[in-house]
Amino acid sequence: MSNALSVAATTAALAYRLTQAMAGHGFGGAASPGRPEPPVDTTTPSIKVFLYRVEPNAARRNDDLPTRSGSAIVTRPAAALTLQYLLVFLGDEATAVPDRLLGVAATTLHAQPLLTPEEIDAGWTPLAGGATQDLAGAPDRVRLSILGLGLEDLSHVWSTLMGQPYRLSLGVTADVVRLEPDVTPIRPVPVTTRSLASFVVLSPEITSVAVAGSAPGAPAPIVAGARLELRGRDLMSEDASVVLFGDTEVVPDGASSTPPAESPAADRLFATLPASTPPGVLGVAVEHRRALGSPPSARTVRRSPLHAIVVAPVVSSATLAAPPTPSGTTPQTYSGRVDIVMQQAVPDDQAVTMHLTGGGRAFVFEQPSRTTPGPATSTNNLAIDFGGVPAGDYLVRVVIAGAASAPVVATAGPQPGTIIGPKVALP
Repeated sequence: MSNALSVAATTAALAYRLTQAMAGHGFGGAASPGRPEPPVDTTTPSIKVFLYRVEPNAARRNDDLPTRSGSAIVTRPAAALTLQYLLVFLGDEATAVPDRLLGVAATTLHAQPLLTPEEIDAGWTPLAGGATQDLAGAPDRVRLSILGLGLEDLSHVWSTLMGQPYRLSLGVTADVVRLEPDVTPIRPVPVTTRSLASFVVLSPEITSVAVAGSAPGAPAPIVAGARLELRGRDLMSEDASVVLFGDTEVVPDGASSTPPAESPAADRLFATLPASTPPGVLGVAVEHRRALGSPPSARTVRRSPLHAIVVAPVVSSATLAAPPTPSGTTPQTYSGRVDIVMQQAVPDDQAVTMHLTGGGRAFVFEQPSRTTPGPATSTNNLAIDFGGVPAGDYLVRVVIAGAASAPVVATAGPQPGTIIGPKVALP
C-alpha cells in the first residue's frame, strides 16, 4: 500500500539521489524540487526537479478492477501513475557546469534505475512535517528512466515557464507510483457449495398493446382495469413470466372468456391493467423469471424493452356545480363551474384541462394547481371553472398528463357508435 504522499515522496527521493551523486563528484550544490524561478543563481551548481506531467500507467490502470460489489468495497482502489520530470541543470555555463551535472545525473539514473527504501526515507525526512509516507514499504519499486524529449516536446514544456530562458534539461520518468486510499475491503464469505445450471434464455419483445377483443383498425382506449392483449415474440417462458406496468407486477391472465377465446402463447399474453393505475404514459414490459439457488427463489433472467402505452382517464360524471352565470353581453355567454368525478384518483401533481366541445365550437379550461404542502395526495373529484361559453350542449372531456378521456359511445339503439356523453347543457 502507498498513500497519497507517494508522489511527493518520489520527487523528494529523486532529488536526494541527485544530491548524493553531485556530492560524490565534488559539486557543493544540491538538487531540489520545483521549477527554475528567476533570478537563477549560476554561481552555485544545482539541479531543479520539476514534475510537469502525470498520467495513468497504461499497463497497470485496471489492476484493481472490480473494486466494488454493490455498495461494498471488495478490493482497495489503486491509481497507478507515471510521473514525468524535467531536470534543469544550473551553474556556470562558461565552465560547462550544466553539462557536467547532466552527465552525473544520466550516469546515476542509468546505473541505478530503482529508488531504494533508504533513499525514499532519507529524501522524505526534511519534508515530512509530521506526515508519514509509506512508499518505502510498497511492494512495487519505483523505476527511473531517461525520457527522450524532442525539440517540439521541449518547446512545449519550456513555453509553460513564462519568461524563462531555456536551460539545459533532461526528461526523466518514474513509474509505477501507486496511490491507495486508507480503506479496508470487505472479505466475502467463502463459497461452501457450488452449482451450475444451463438453460436457454428467451428475449421477450412487445410489439403492440391493445384492449383484448377490440376490433382491428378501431382500437378501444386503454383505461385502468382493462384487460389488455400484448403481442410480440417470446412472451411466455417455460418457468414464469410477469407483466410489469410501471413498477407494478401483474401475473398474466389465462385464456380469454369472451370470443375469440384465445390462450396465452409465445406471441400473445393477456394481463389486466390494475384499477389504481393513474392516467398518462406508462411503460409496459414482460419479465422472464426462473427458480434458482438453494432454496430456489424466482430470479429475473431477461426483461423486454419498455413499450409505451397511454392510459386514458375515465369521466364517471360531469355536472354543473350551480346554474351558470350569464355575461349580460351580446352574444350571450355563460360562466360557472363543472364538477367532474373521475373513475380513478388523479394525483395532485398532474396537470388537468377540461375541453368543452359542441355546436362546432371547442373551449379549453385549465384547472389551477392542486399541489399543497405535505405528502402527495390524489382525488377523484375535480372542479374546473369556465367562462365565455355560449349556450348549448357540450361534450365534456378531460386531459390529464397528456392523455384525453374517451367519450361514452352508444352500443345499441337506432344510432350505435354515437357519442352520448358525458355532457353539460348551458341554457
